[in-house]
Amino acid sequence: MAARAYRMRDACARYGVALAAAALQFTLRHPAVTAAVVGARTPAEIRSDVSYLSARIPAALWAELESL
Repeated sequence: MAARAYRMRDACARYGVALAAAALQFTLRHPAVTAAVVGARTPAEIRSDVSYLSARIPAALWAELESL
């Protein structure tokens, strides 16, 4: 499981995408999902979460993540 997480992290890094952004947007890609709840302890974490929603994630990265 950890090895797969490292491969996902490395794939995101190659595309300049935060792993957290891909994780959040992945959840929201499914048409049945209308919301995602994230935990945050500080205002800075909330700002990061909001920025993850607007991060551009290339189709090639999605394809690579789905193949892992």
